[in-house]
Formats: sequence, C-alpha cells, structure tokens
Amino acid sequence: VNSIEDSLSAFQALGVQGITNWPTAGFIDGTIRAVMESEGLGVDAEVALLAAAKRRGLGAFGFALEAAAARRFAEVGADALILDLGLTRRLDDVREHSDQLQRAIVRLQEILAAVKETGRRPLLLCFGGPVTTADDLEPVFRQCEIDGFAGGSVFERLPVHEVVTATVRRFKSTGAAMESSRRETGLGDLIGRSPVMKEVFHLIRR
Repeated sequence: VNSIEDSLSAFQALGVQGITNWPTAGFIDGTIRAVMESEGLGVDAEVALLAAAKRRGLGAFGFALEAAAARRFAEVGADALILDLGLTRRLDDVREHSDQLQRAIVRLQEILAAVKETGRRPLLLCFGGPVTTADDLEPVFRQCEIDGFAGGSVFERLPVHEVVTATVRRFKSTGAAMESSRRETGLGDLIGRSPVMKEVFHLIRR
C-alpha cells in the first residue's frame, strides 16, 4: 500500500489528475494470471489503486473486461468505467460481423447489470471489440445504457493499416509511372521529352 501511496504522491507532484488500471490484469489468464495474483498484481491491486486515487482526490478510471472487476471498481467509487468489448477486428463477412457485435452487446449488458447492482453510477464507456464503424455503435447505444465510446484500435490500428496500404499503393503507382516515363523520355545517358528525341529513342530501340 505504501508503494501505491508513494507512486500516487509522485504522480500528483507531476500534475497528474487521474489514474487508470490499464493495461489490466484482465487481459491475462491461465498460469500467468495465477502467478500475478499470488504476487499481488491482480484485480485486488487494481481495486486498491483506484481506491487510493479516490482518497487523494484524483480521478479514477477503471478499465474492466469482466463483470466482477467492473463491479468492484464501481464499489470503490471509480469516476468512470471503460468496459472492454474484446479485440478489435474488422470482418468482411457481414453476418459474422453482426453476430460478433451482438455477442459483444450481450457481454456489455452483463457488465452493466453488475455495475448497476452496486447502486453507483459512474461514467460508462465501452471500448474496442467489433465496433469498427459509427454504424456499429448505433445498436450498442440503443441496447445498452452507456455514456460514450472510448475508442480502441479502431482509432489507432485500423486507420494506420488503411494509411499504410494506401501509401504503399501510391508508391507502387509512382514507381510504375516513373518507369513508364523513363521508357518514354530516356535511354541510357540520353534524356529528352521532345517528339524528335522520343523518335530517336524509338529508332535506337528498334
């Protein structure tokens, strides 16, 4: 506990206004999760962190993947909960995408029900999952009592992928255009764009 208090004190001295438990232990399972929990690095530690932040007047944002964690974060008075909907994946199959979106909504409803049981009402944001377009977000808002969308890799990885793909495509087309242009305007050390020079290149190639 002292190390948490010391860390929070140091953060406040730097002007930090709030704390979150991301990346959360909820991302890990199996043997590694068990070892983390035994070393005091699991959800209990995250709850203690958020509670200590609240005592110090810092904003406390709880990042949760499961209903039990979300409930505990709400119980210690977290100002906001960021509720993870799973990995962000863009699917071309419309039916599969729709199924994944509906499963994410059901999961989100279960987490929200657990939070509601605490009698507290923190700011509630969902994050990630199959929500990859604004249209995907509409049924989430319609079926779940949430306040907003915190994004996820839809604002990071997916746009970067598109930018990289588009950039590579432009480089390729520029390279192809330059190669075509070279064929038309140069031959070895000879360079020229005039119709006469192009005819010379044509004759030499023949």
